[in-house]
Amino acid sequence: MTVLDRVVAELGSAEGPVSLSDLAKRVGVARSALDGMLAVLVDKRRLTRSGSETSPGGFACTGTACSTTCVGLEDCPFVADVGVTWSPGWGSR
Repeated sequence: MTVLDRVVAELGSAEGPVSLSDLAKRVGVARSALDGMLAVLVDKRRLTRSGSETSPGGFACTGTACSTTCVGLEDCPFVADVGVTWSPGWGSR
């Protein structure tokens, strides 16, 4: 398994947001090298990138805390902005 395969596998098996620093440690590469790897994987359609550094890419919501009294993403105290996110793309199957 190549390092790029390990990056895709780690993201595919993650049960929630993973920081880039943690992902770099998990696959055994420098954080700066991981940036380039993620760009290559997106170009090859093995990963999909959502969001940007200035706009939210995803949200983590408990889905059960509010039940029928949901106040929406803007005012919810149980939602965390997770910024840029990556997930396995169509080419990773």
